[in-house]
Amino acid sequence: MSAKMVSGQIINGSFEIWDTTFTASYASDLISLYHVANPKGGVVNHWVTSSPFGFAQTTDSYSGNYSIILHNWYNEVPEWISYHQAIGNRPQYLLGYYKYITDGANDPSQGQIKVTLTRFNGTTDDTIATGSFLFDSSRIYIPFHVDLNYKSVLNPDSIYIYIVNTNNIHLSNAVSHLLYLDSFSLTNTLLSVNNPLSSDDQISIYPNPVSGILNIAFFNENNRSLTFDIYDIEGRCKIKGTTTTGAINIEDLEKGFYSITIISGKNVFVKKVLKN
Repeated sequence: MSAKMVSGQIINGSFEIWDTTFTASYASDLISLYHVANPKGGVVNHWVTSSPFGFAQTTDSYSGNYSIILHNWYNEVPEWISYHQAIGNRPQYLLGYYKYITDGANDPSQGQIKVTLTRFNGTTDDTIATGSFLFDSSRIYIPFHVDLNYKSVLNPDSIYIYIVNTNNIHLSNAVSHLLYLDSFSLTNTLLSVNNPLSSDDQISIYPNPVSGILNIAFFNENNRSLTFDIYDIEGRCKIKGTTTTGAINIEDLEKGFYSITIISGKNVFVKKVLKN
């Protein structure tokens, strides 16, 4: 899946620029337990981190040379990164790619991203739009998007992004919860197209709107095994599974808009669906 960006940039949104790098904290654990590629600690240009312990640069990226990993270290507080810059438009979505490795950690926490758009009124900052997304477990890079829900007709002048690798009480007694992040951008349009690795594949979903069975079809091949995740507008995973027929029963979902991420081999697709 890729999305054409039509309304903005996140500075260093692909985590390519690092002001400094050094031997990563718990590098031996990251390599031996999770096979992290070339973990290094460091300071990420234009991003603020909570401490020097729970972050690593890695060459295991979705695109470019690097991505960033947020990881918990033993029973310490969750690790977070943040971003705060001026903005001059009204984006509808923040897009990005992630994978989330939670092996060996038996606790209820999930990674989370929160986005806030604000406007200075001369005294304080007014909230113009907000959005959030919960990261579910995935062993490969998959796309995500944060829907920005506007509360005002005014244009924002600032964007604030906050990302935490565990949003709940963390119970693990080891390095855990590796949240890989890469390729952030802002857009007003979600255009679901094929993964560039397999440009021959084309996919459709029907019917849409749907009340019961949602069907997935490839234009050039049928009867392939698909892995899917269905998210509500708050970024919560409501259904996940695998299908060999392309049929998914969403009858129990509440009415409303959903996002479905479909993985077939090395291809990742994201589609919007309306449950009626």
